[in-house]
Amino acid sequence: MKTCINYEKVRSDLRNTNWYDCEDMGDVNCFTDSFIHKLTDTITNNTTTVNINNRKAGKESWITPFHIKSINKKNEMYKKLRRSPENAEILNEYLQHKKVLKKLIIEAKKITSRNSY
Repeated sequence: MKTCINYEKVRSDLRNTNWYDCEDMGDVNCFTDSFIHKLTDTITNNTTTVNINNRKAGKESWITPFHIKSINKKNEMYKKLRRSPENAEILNEYLQHKKVLKKLIIEAKKITSRNSY
């Protein structure tokens, strides 16, 4: 499940909210309570919960089809390694691929985080 807030609708609703009834209150605490109540109600009314398919739930923005293929290849290599743990060639190939994949993922995350700001 994912919760989405329609900020444009929240902004529009807050602009159209009657704030004058808050000003009529003499007590600051009553004013604050009224303000918080209106704000939370507006956000709650413009919030939707969406069910996400399990296949799409774990996908991050930095994961590309290349990363998925590489992760699947690493998993296959791990299965081979589990079947024959004494094979040093498979172990070295697996460890090297794992190391390269880890560097690629870290770099992809950095690039994505830089581009998001």
